[in-house]
Amino acid sequence: MKKKTLLCWAAGLAIAAFLLYHSVYITPLSAHRAALEAAVFNPATAVADFWQQAPAVLQKQAIPLADFCNYAPEEVAERFGHTLGIGAPTSICLVGQAVITEVGEDLLRLQSGEGTPAYYLRIGSIFSNTVREASGVFNIDDFETTMDFNLVSIELNKRIREQVIAPVIGRLTVGTTVAFTGAADIRPDRPPVEQLVIIPVQLHIVGAHE
Repeated sequence: MKKKTLLCWAAGLAIAAFLLYHSVYITPLSAHRAALEAAVFNPATAVADFWQQAPAVLQKQAIPLADFCNYAPEEVAERFGHTLGIGAPTSICLVGQAVITEVGEDLLRLQSGEGTPAYYLRIGSIFSNTVREASGVFNIDDFETTMDFNLVSIELNKRIREQVIAPVIGRLTVGTTVAFTGAADIRPDRPPVEQLVIIPVQLHIVGAHE
């Protein structure tokens, strides 16, 4: 009886060991890390695809600055603007060409022609959601968290500083003509170009003052 019982126990243990061995799947550490990284939102990856087409996307919906001055702010907001919601600024795309009349640490003062209103181009630190919103591409409902949504703006602003502004910053002098495509926030309680600050997504030097 004891021998039979021992054989039954041995057989049971053998079967259990067999099932346990084949039910455990050992994942290589590298594969585990890759899976974890894939599950974490990567703003650089999210922005990379957009950045390839960003100039074309913004230019398509951009208002020429000369035309923009002829619109009332309410009309601009309704026809061309994007906003996160009530209380948030309205962001628009603009395209233009102008002469630099003053160079500051964070802003260039621009004027499109003699007697026209002055406005500004940001060349310093950028801490806004203006470009993200003006593009109309990124929808908050497509993101799992608001943090991920905000990380998109941080990555966009970083690219603008490094890839748009940095290559030309040393040549932005008074009298230089620049062409740009960019984004700005507007307020319905102000004239169209009063205190207008444009964040460039494209910035080219057209000519320098002799």
